[in-house]
Amino acid sequence: RDLDLKQKDFSGTAVLQLAMNGILKSPETFRGNGAIDIRNGRLLQTNLFKQMGDLVVVKVEGFDLVVIQALNATFDIYDKRIWTQNLNLFGNTVYLNLNGSIGFDQTLDLLMDIRYSPDILRGAQDVGGIVPFVVAEAEDFISQYKIRGTLKEPKYDKKPLPVGSIVGKKLSSLLNLH
Repeated sequence: RDLDLKQKDFSGTAVLQLAMNGILKSPETFRGNGAIDIRNGRLLQTNLFKQMGDLVVVKVEGFDLVVIQALNATFDIYDKRIWTQNLNLFGNTVYLNLNGSIGFDQTLDLLMDIRYSPDILRGAQDVGGIVPFVVAEAEDFISQYKIRGTLKEPKYDKKPLPVGSIVGKKLSSLLNLH
């Protein structure tokens, strides 16, 4: 699985707010919080989600190479790590929500939830027939990933969604609350 963090055409418009204190040469003293918002970008590209396009009776296009175009998050800084409960990445075909932490040493400890982008859901509606049903059902069973390792060498462990989460998604869909 390729997560290309060295891409040469990295771009976007960023707004960063940061309030931090500590001793510059002592990262263990850093404390703070902030928010970041990047839009109209090309932040990273990956083939990690390739299998999400291969559904029963339908092939959903656009998952061979997903481009992340926007990002937003709030975060806290302490214990030589950046902590977040809402790192959101918006791609052309997927929306990702991550929570956990990234260490100053580039170590990762994150949980990633995956959703189809609104463009994919609208496209399924446009095709009609059984396709919207298949795509909606598939989205309810998309797994979470535990991300460990480092920024240079991330390791993705697929985690099946707990039954309660699937039932919650189903109820939300029925009540149209998402």
